Amino acid sequence: MTQPTIFKPLSVTEVVLYLHVQGHSKFVARYEKQVRESIEQHCLKNYDLREQDLGGNDYLLKFTHSGLDDLRRQIDLLLSYADSEADMYYCFIEADIENAEKLGLLE
Repeated sequence: MTQPTIFKPLSVTEVVLYLHVQGHSKFVARYEKQVRESIEQHCLKNYDLREQDLGGNDYLLKFTHSGLDDLRRQIDLLLSYADSEADMYYCFIEADIENAEKLGLLE
């Protein structure tokens, strides 16, 4: 007889993300808006992106996770995707989790 699998309850954590998209030069600055919109549409919407946050730099996101390590992993994946998306259009991102210390994300 096999042991039943015990699942941990999932938690929902609100994370305040500051995300700024910048072109590497003035010649690619026109892509900044396109990169931001792509990140919002393909990634941030998975975390309950609010309509009023669209087009800005500050986003209130909700992460569903099983623990602190899972939350860190999801945030790392999100930022990695955003960085890759920006890099495809010769841009870069500046990102900050405003409530990281309070959430225990800093080690």
